[in-house]
Amino acid sequence: MKIHNQMEDLVLSIVDEMYDSKDVQEQEICTCSQCRLDVACFVLNRISPEYVISSRGVAHLRSDYHNSVQKSADVVQLVKKGLEIVSRKKRPGFTHDDHLENVKPDSATFNFPVISGRFFNGQNFIPLLNQKIILYLDGKEVKMYDQNWQNPYTIVSTIPGNFMFWPESISTEKAGEKKRFSFRIGIDDPDYSEFSYRFDLEITSDSRKVNSLQVNNTYNLKDLYIFKNDFEENEELEP
Repeated sequence: MKIHNQMEDLVLSIVDEMYDSKDVQEQEICTCSQCRLDVACFVLNRISPEYVISSRGVAHLRSDYHNSVQKSADVVQLVKKGLEIVSRKKRPGFTHDDHLENVKPDSATFNFPVISGRFFNGQNFIPLLNQKIILYLDGKEVKMYDQNWQNPYTIVSTIPGNFMFWPESISTEKAGEKKRFSFRIGIDDPDYSEFSYRFDLEITSDSRKVNSLQVNNTYNLKDLYIFKNDFEENEELEP
């Protein structure tokens, strides 16, 4: 069963329409795909979702929308507000050029799951914070799906200890091909001992590249522990 939030289509359509309008184009506002998605997320986080699972549900919601002038006006106003905020505060560290895909949507592709894990201080079992976690494949840092995913990944205070990667898809000759990929997790912090954790993922190639995040497609690593350089094995562990 596939569930779809019908409001995503509506919001994305209005966002594109507004960005492509003459008024916005003349203001020399950044119109890259990243800024458009930021505006769409701004709006979607402020309106109620409307989920459908059938063509009948889609038709019903579209009918409701076209009969609701107020709903349309509310979405448009939120898009305008989101556009204003995003244009003033563009994401730092982004090129703001449209992302050039290395994989054609209709080519056979190895699509990777989101790789998720947690890091703890092995001495006191407190989640790590501010450390840079690095994902390697064949000895090289793995390129991420797009600029919204970082490698190295810096652990932040809002979700201490947690890290997530979404590797970029890799083209192949045909769908249905199986291949084992050997990854390695490292950490960049001189205060901690050298760390390396290896794991393999066996992936079956799909007929095309996955172009949207699938939250349920996640590979969860076991909890990882690292010790500071001055830690001795016979030292009593803190509670």
